[in-house]
Amino acid sequence: PPARTPPSRSSGNAAAAVPPIQGGPSIFPPPAAKAGSSAAGSKTGAASGPNGPVYEEMRPADIRKSILDLQKGLAEITKRLDTVGTENQLLREENMLLKEAIDDRIEGTR
Repeated sequence: PPARTPPSRSSGNAAAAVPPIQGGPSIFPPPAAKAGSSAAGSKTGAASGPNGPVYEEMRPADIRKSILDLQKGLAEITKRLDTVGTENQLLREENMLLKEAIDDRIEGTR
């Protein structure tokens, strides 16, 4: 029996189509923000501790903005996860076809 050829990808290099991980606030403040005292940070609503923002010391508007930023980051990560899962499934199917083609060729030489 003739060997089947693997399907071609219509989008070229599918790995390049995966979006980068972005979004969400950085858990560590920039170096310039670390130089200020924590009292100055709580006056501006940008209080942060060594492990990230201290929400108890933030203004409600800043907390809402931070929550929206985190939700945006989560949505972007979820989208990337779905994209990577789809790419993984396509690669698995392509690998199965390649394995079958190789097995057919090996059987044909015996």
